[in-house]
Amino acid sequence: MKSITIVLFALLLLNVQTMACKCSGPSNIENSFKNAKVVFTGKVVEISYVPIEETFNSDSLSSIKQKVSESKLSLPVKKIVLEVKSVFKNSNISPNTRITIYTPPRSASCGFAFEVNKSYHNLWIIK
Repeated sequence: MKSITIVLFALLLLNVQTMACKCSGPSNIENSFKNAKVVFTGKVVEISYVPIEETFNSDSLSSIKQKVSESKLSLPVKKIVLEVKSVFKNSNISPNTRITIYTPPRSASCGFAFEVNKSYHNLWIIK
């Protein structure tokens, strides 16, 4: 019994944090701003889960369907609707406009954990 306890304790000490994916890390903010189409702050007004198929425009969906199985196209993604508060780049968008973005459903697949009614004051850069 003593040897089992020692082995379990050793395994706990050797436990290493791992990640299922490698999300892109910090980048040069000047280049990110320059390359972004839209930069804004906003408040999350709605979160839902939709099949990944709904994130593609109809022109690209037909070619994607030829290459990817139907089961993969039904995998869920998180749909986030944000109400724009401030715009830093893109004169076509004004405050109170709603923008929809998509993120993987879990952080293990590099998704972001948005919360309804929470304002995000960081710069949002959408490429």
